[in-house]
Amino acid sequence: MPPVVTALLSGDPRAVSDLAYVQKSVNRVGASRNEIARDLDAQNAEAVRALEQSAAMRAAALASRQALDGQVADLAEKADRLTAELTDAASRLEQARAAEQEQARLAELARLRAADQERVAGQVREIQRQQAAAAAAAAEQQRAAAAALQQQSGGNFGGGAGGGAGAGALLGAGAGAFAGAGCRPASPYGEANGFLSPASLCLLASGGGHRLRTDAGRAFDALSRARQAATGAPLCVTDSYRSYPEQVDVFKRKPELAATPGRSQHGWGLAVDLCGGVQTFGSEAHVWMQLNAPRYGWIHPGWARAGGSRPEAWHWEYVG
Repeated sequence: MPPVVTALLSGDPRAVSDLAYVQKSVNRVGASRNEIARDLDAQNAEAVRALEQSAAMRAAALASRQALDGQVADLAEKADRLTAELTDAASRLEQARAAEQEQARLAELARLRAADQERVAGQVREIQRQQAAAAAAAAEQQRAAAAALQQQSGGNFGGGAGGGAGAGALLGAGAGAFAGAGCRPASPYGEANGFLSPASLCLLASGGGHRLRTDAGRAFDALSRARQAATGAPLCVTDSYRSYPEQVDVFKRKPELAATPGRSQHGWGLAVDLCGGVQTFGSEAHVWMQLNAPRYGWIHPGWARAGGSRPEAWHWEYVG
């Protein structure tokens, strides 16, 4: 048996006192342990509350961040829309300015065109006046020439067979000599493109009422005679001198083929458009023209040749 128990059983007061002290110590230790346990429980509870609060705060922060992200996305979308609206407004403003500038330009062009039309109209009136005077002078020359021919024939236009033949021959010669009545070189051959004086134009011998400037007409007739001698047929003409109104009409109908009015060689009486095969590249007639036309001052301009900027087999020009 342990000594302590033996002492207690024997009634030793000291042992009893020691036992009481030990009991008190044990009780104090138990109380301390209970207090520590309570403190630990309280700390655990506080830690749980802190964790719960932290989780709640994280959840609130996450929700707040999500809300902010949504607001940022909305603001970005609004900013994009505003940017697009501003860009569109700037584009419309630029278009409006361009439209105003275009309207101003068109108004200025209309003003210049009206002024140019008035100027041209004045020139036309003056040229028409000059043409009328030239036509009157040409008619007077024709009358004087006819009178001279009549005097040369002795006034006998049907008296006897011989006399009649002589008069007829003279009249025939006179008609040939004045086939282009008033056909004389002008200086400098023309006043304005499309407004040449009738006196500076000659009727072509091939007929059709086609006319060219005096020197060009005479050279063309010689070329046509050479063609007739070679093939039996003269050159075929579809177009020659064009007045300004005629060039305006052609330009309206065939802008891809006709030159701007006032710039065409037809307006100077220095160009013809040909048919009879010449209008086809590589044809016998076209090759003949290429070989022979330059001898008479006529050429096929580079732009009108095959491979040129605007091929026109039929267009030929007089360069002298």
